[in-house]
Formats: sequence, C-alpha cells, structure tokens
Amino acid sequence: MRGRGRQPTGAASKNSGNESDVADEQTDPRISRPIVVLISDLFFETRIRETARQLGVPIRVISAADDLADVFRDASALVVDLNLSTADAPDLLRRVKSEFAALPIVAFCAHVQTELIAQANEAGADRVLPRSTFTEQLPQILRELSAPD
Repeated sequence: MRGRGRQPTGAASKNSGNESDVADEQTDPRISRPIVVLISDLFFETRIRETARQLGVPIRVISAADDLADVFRDASALVVDLNLSTADAPDLLRRVKSEFAALPIVAFCAHVQTELIAQANEAGADRVLPRSTFTEQLPQILRELSAPD
C-alpha cells in the first residue's frame, strides 16, 4: 500500500510502508485526528478512501497493526474489516481495546459470519455491521466517527 493516497493538509508523514493517509483540501480544519481503517481488501479500501475524500474526512489506512501505540495514539476511531488476511481481527480488537478503551471501533464482515460477529462483539467492538449495511451507511459512519470531540 506504499505511495497511495494523499497526505492530510499540514500533517507530517508517518507512513511505515503498510499504511497511507488520505484527505482532501476541503478537510474540515476542526477534524485533525484520522480514522484508522484496517483493511486488506484493496477494492473495498478504494471505496472507503473515495467516500472519505468526498466528505473531507481524514483517514489512515493500514493493512497490519504491529505497533498499536504508534497507530492508534492520535486516532479518532477504528474501522476494521473482520476478514483481514494480515491479522486475527478479534485478537487485534482485544489488544486495541486493552490499550485504548475509549477508542470507538466499528467492524464489518459478511452477515453469514455469525461466529466472527460474536467474536468481534466479545472482543470489544462498539458496532459490528454486515458488510452491506456498512457500505450503505459508510458516509454517515465516517461523519459520526470524525466529529470533533
């Protein structure tokens, strides 16, 4: 995922090679903390990026989260695809919640993955949505998660 996306206006790059930042020149200046999006599906990532760009919502897309403190320290929220190919999503959610209890987490997966949905809820996700619902509500979800404190 190197080199994709655009740097939020006025922000210093923190990319470690498996992540990127995206925002548009129209980003609301009150919104400074990005939503971290943990996803390994390139096509769906593109949909999330484009929606965030259109809304002026800063996001930080990563495909793996090795150093939780570095990744989530300045995040406003986490959006996670539970079908990650790079990590055990429920385990990652547990680790994130143990270190960043107040960080809002929205997770999504296929509606038929009931066991994965239950694991994500048990691991501390604030909302777990079927992928279709997440897609329908994506603009609203991004606006809610990026609202200034």
